[in-house]
Amino acid sequence: MKNDKYIYLLIIFTLINLIIANNTNLVLYAFTYSDTDNYYTELVKRFNEYSIQQSLDISLELNILNNANTSLTSDEIANKLDSYLKYSVKKNDNDENLDLVAYDVIYSGRFSDYFVDLKPFISKKIIDSFIPSSIDTCTTPENELISLPLYSDYGVLGYNEILLQKYNKPVPKTWNELIETAKVIITGEKEIGNNIIGYTSQHINSEAATCSDLELLYSGRKNVTDKYPLLNSSEAIQTIKILKTMIDQGVATFDSLNRSEMEVASDLWGGKTIFGRNWQYVGSICNKKTMYIIPYCLTSVKNTRIPGFYENISASVVGGHNIAIAKSSNHVKEAVKVVEFFTSYEIQKEIIEGKLPAIPKIYIDSEVCKKIDCPLYLSLQPIARPSALKDYDKYSVEFRENISKAVKGEITYEVALIRNVNIFNNNSINFKSWPSFIINGLCILLFIGCILSFLFIYYYYDSEHLCFMSTANWCAHVLGCILVLVYVTLNSGRISNNKCQFRFWLLLLGYSLSIVPIFARLMGNYPNNYGLPSYIRRNLTMVVNFILLIEMLFAFLWVVFSPFKSHIVHTNNEYNESFYICDSESVIGDLFFNCFIAINLVMTIITAYLMIIERNFPKYYLDIRNFSFIIFTSIFILIFEIILKYIDIKSIKKYYYLHTFPKLLYVGYMIFVIFGFKLYYIKKDIPAEKKTIYNNKSKFNSSSKYSYQELPEEDYYEKVPRKYSDNSIVTKYTNIDIMSDHSNNSKYSENSNKYQEYYKRHNIPNPDEGAMILNAYSHPESIIPYGSARVLLCGEDDYDYMNVDNLLELMKR
Repeated sequence: MKNDKYIYLLIIFTLINLIIANNTNLVLYAFTYSDTDNYYTELVKRFNEYSIQQSLDISLELNILNNANTSLTSDEIANKLDSYLKYSVKKNDNDENLDLVAYDVIYSGRFSDYFVDLKPFISKKIIDSFIPSSIDTCTTPENELISLPLYSDYGVLGYNEILLQKYNKPVPKTWNELIETAKVIITGEKEIGNNIIGYTSQHINSEAATCSDLELLYSGRKNVTDKYPLLNSSEAIQTIKILKTMIDQGVATFDSLNRSEMEVASDLWGGKTIFGRNWQYVGSICNKKTMYIIPYCLTSVKNTRIPGFYENISASVVGGHNIAIAKSSNHVKEAVKVVEFFTSYEIQKEIIEGKLPAIPKIYIDSEVCKKIDCPLYLSLQPIARPSALKDYDKYSVEFRENISKAVKGEITYEVALIRNVNIFNNNSINFKSWPSFIINGLCILLFIGCILSFLFIYYYYDSEHLCFMSTANWCAHVLGCILVLVYVTLNSGRISNNKCQFRFWLLLLGYSLSIVPIFARLMGNYPNNYGLPSYIRRNLTMVVNFILLIEMLFAFLWVVFSPFKSHIVHTNNEYNESFYICDSESVIGDLFFNCFIAINLVMTIITAYLMIIERNFPKYYLDIRNFSFIIFTSIFILIFEIILKYIDIKSIKKYYYLHTFPKLLYVGYMIFVIFGFKLYYIKKDIPAEKKTIYNNKSKFNSSSKYSYQELPEEDYYEKVPRKYSDNSIVTKYTNIDIMSDHSNNSKYSENSNKYQEYYKRHNIPNPDEGAMILNAYSHPESIIPYGSARVLLCGEDDYDYMNVDNLLELMKR
């Protein structure tokens, strides 16, 4: 029998272990401001009892985060919770997982990335049962429902019931009524030696100050259904100036408007003030029953809704706590059951620890109305703080500091409101603004110029004025200009991270397309018949594509390792204006930026050098001079971009103009000067080549070994035979087809020639004669890369025309 007892005990322990093993353990982290708040302890206790009754196999554990026995502030507690959430996301072992989080409503935006969207799990009927303003505190800008309200706090106006009854004054419904009532009572009490304050509120550096300011501003709307007044509107200005009126008329002082939450409550309970803004608890402690029983209750204090600028208008900021499910939880479905239990009608109506529900239907429940002032809470007009902002803490601090400075007289109320507008609305150059209208208007004109340039290329693709590059490269050049114009246009409007990335690609690709073909072409023209220049001449398109590919690969690595993002720049002027810029703020980003500028700057400087040494090439005489300004402008722009990168510009208009106007000048010159001039040359029949005489002083190796002398057209043939020997003239006006074998004394076929009438007059010799190439220079293709070009070759006594391909063929023999 003794052994049987051990067997039975073993079976019992085994069953208990199996039950525990099948049980799901959830962990709730609760954010509180006090160690005496037993609200969450009671909730967890009730859920565990409910779980056992319903056989849910779920157990809930509670971890409290508060400042008990510590010097942590509320913000520091929030930071602590933030670190827990980050750790839970990174943690691999989730045996002690963070499943549920109860937090202050002001941190919805800050913690939203860590929470599960509850819309797939919670029915719309349940969601719609809550107060809309409370649901607003649970919703992200992306319309995700990251939590549900656990309980709510409401801003109210506490008033001294004894004094209002003494002077037979009704509870004020508007701010003007409050001022007049306070003036009467202050005057009456002063006569009996009682110095009393008319109105106290929180406008100091605390979250309660933000609530007081928002309620005051919202109470200035004209209709209950109106949205939040614009901060720079007349309604907002006249409402916020109520504070100034109170001070001017002796109802309030700078000090009374800059009290803490507990100081306002203490002034009301101690009978030192008539009216005071606070949370609902202020009117639930000191009443006629508790007067003189509770030591600090020296009068009876009741709550009413906050007055409005107009009658029947009010505003009450919603506070309280929400409950959310962490994305790191391995038991989301089980956690949903906890959320449903906590927010159920039955639990909410019990008003645990005096916490007010966020379900309006409860305020018409007769049992509930025995505990709280249901008519008051039903009459409130709740509003939510913009807590969906991820940087709400920063917004709240700046918002209340501006109002506080206005109350203290440091700045005007108008300036305070404009500053608050600029906190919430970081500026950008709107498309409808004058700067945008000017710049984008110029962009449209230049875009039309680009389209006309495409048409010009299409109709005159075989013109000598377009022989500098191929048709494809000319089109790429114009396309690059269009991309730069699109970049300039996108500098207007709201800046986002995606827009920053897109603008970066546009500018990089646009600049490359407009410069790389010119760079490659001039490299191919370099006076050398072997090595890299020769290779580029033979594979120009491939070289251009290769350079563009390298730049795009470089840009891709830049985006991967240090992407461009939108950043806020504060101007620090009177209105604290701020605006968005695009930047890659990291050491790697700066490295990539400097490397990109350096690569393009070196390429552009080389291009400029090639233009200088090749500036007298007759065939590209006009092209090189037209492009030279573009290249030197590009060098200026690249250097200017480096300077702009490291200059802290505090004016949005200056920033906008400095980042757009130089690029417009760059595109404008390329379109209107290059293609405009080319069209002018064609219409006026101005030749693309410069008529020059080549002086072959020594073997041709570089541009420093040759010189040119320009001759008037009418003296072209008269001067050459008499004045020059051992010279070659480059011109386009004559054309000789491909030469046959010289050893067979084949004749050249002569085509149309502008100067044919000079042949007989000047005794131009027959091309069959070998004397014509006796003293010709060795590398004519370095000057004239196209075989269709014409060269006048001069010997000691003889000279004649020959095209380059024929000359090269003959020189090989």
